[in-house]
Amino acid sequence: MTAADLAGLGTPLRPGDPPPPAPGRPWPLPADAEPAAAPRRPPAVDSLTAVRGLAAVWVVLFHFKADLHALLPLDWAAPLIARGHLAVPLFFVLSGYVLALNYAAAFGRGLTASGTKEFLLRRLIRIYPLHLATLLGTAVMAAVGTRLGGTPDPEKYGLVDFLLNLALVHAWVPFYEQAWNYPSWSISAEWFAYLLFPPLAAGLWRVSAGSRGRAAVGLVAGLALAATLAIALFWGAFGLPYAMPASVVGPFTVGAAAWVFQARATNPWRPPGWTLWAAVLLLVVGASLPGYRRAAAATLIASVGVVVLLGAAGDRSPRAFRWGPLAALGEASYALYLTHAMAQKVLYTLLPAGRFDESALAVRLGVIAAYVAVIAAAAWLAQATIERRVVPWLRRRATVRRPG
Repeated sequence: MTAADLAGLGTPLRPGDPPPPAPGRPWPLPADAEPAAAPRRPPAVDSLTAVRGLAAVWVVLFHFKADLHALLPLDWAAPLIARGHLAVPLFFVLSGYVLALNYAAAFGRGLTASGTKEFLLRRLIRIYPLHLATLLGTAVMAAVGTRLGGTPDPEKYGLVDFLLNLALVHAWVPFYEQAWNYPSWSISAEWFAYLLFPPLAAGLWRVSAGSRGRAAVGLVAGLALAATLAIALFWGAFGLPYAMPASVVGPFTVGAAAWVFQARATNPWRPPGWTLWAAVLLLVVGASLPGYRRAAAATLIASVGVVVLLGAAGDRSPRAFRWGPLAALGEASYALYLTHAMAQKVLYTLLPAGRFDESALAVRLGVIAAYVAVIAAAAWLAQATIERRVVPWLRRRATVRRPG
């Protein structure tokens, strides 16, 4: 399973990102990606970044749920952990909301081919390097496993799937099966959403002026939410084609429309703090409900509530969501999301949880600590090298090569 730019999985303005351009001006890539040169981010972005980090951890727990159950059975937490895949729609609501916050007004004032190209280039530079690194890393691991006598599953490590992953379109096929670095399906779906974003943002902004315009945008958000619920409840059961990209467009549109609706308000509403905590409680309780359909519906609605309320609160959001460690977790969430499956392969080979399920509690806790250390180390390495060095370097190169 996503986050990308959370995106993914859209990523909020990072310290190296420039502010949106003035009307009619091209979309400049930063000449310098140093944090010290960055403009101050909107207060809402910090809180939303923390949510992104928590959502990424939820997905990781979901992918390790069998190991957690073997090493430390926690019946009270098991239902919530087992629904960690429901964090993915939250990523896409976040993505649409934050991209709209950063770019919708500018696209609404002038949708141009050069502006669209610049936007897509920026997003590709943001998400592709780490995707490529983890794909190649997974390929190396598969090759090493083969040399050591293993037999990789041809349905999960085939050439066609590799090429589709390389092109970042592997989630666009009619009936997608997870292969190679399996969480990256949502990055592929996120890229699909990025391609749709410029005309979507321009349309939402242009029709949103006045009370009738805001009502129209609210209607779009409601219809997108209803479509997302329908897909979540019925699409998978019927096995219809193109489920992956279709499942992204709805929550992405909900997020973008929600921000435009808020931004166009004459008297912006600042929600009281208890409303946000109520939405968080609904999300946790809803995800733990028996029955997938009820849990999916409750979680999706609560996810929209959390994002919208945090965005509306701005700098008045609860301090817990602006806590430094949570913000750091959010900044590392993309690296955590894309590397944890690779860490999983290593851990399953060297330290399978099933070997320790009857060991003493201290031993089992030690194994859990080792799992956490390996997962965290992989994420840290990816963030320190790819995200903090390669991505800024590519941005600078793109700026230098830009004509004019």
